Amino acid sequence: MIPTRYKQKLPKDLSYPLGAKEVSQALAAVPQFDSLILMFRDRPNHSAMTFRKMLEAGTPYPILTRCRAFRNGWPSRRR
Repeated sequence: MIPTRYKQKLPKDLSYPLGAKEVSQALAAVPQFDSLILMFRDRPNHSAMTFRKMLEAGTPYPILTRCRAFRNGWPSRRR
């Protein structure tokens, strides 16, 4: 299983739609599997208000993004 390096707590009315097990199963065949890590963040890719509206409207939203540039084990910010 891909190790989880970071997982932020969510409010009681929210949950992560995927866990480490599901992501690991989906990515099991990729050549980089042994070098992958997971980080679960409590911030969607949108503002909290926009995200709530998307949830209420049933609008699709991304649940998985990737970051490949790491510095000291954490994603580095692109400038």
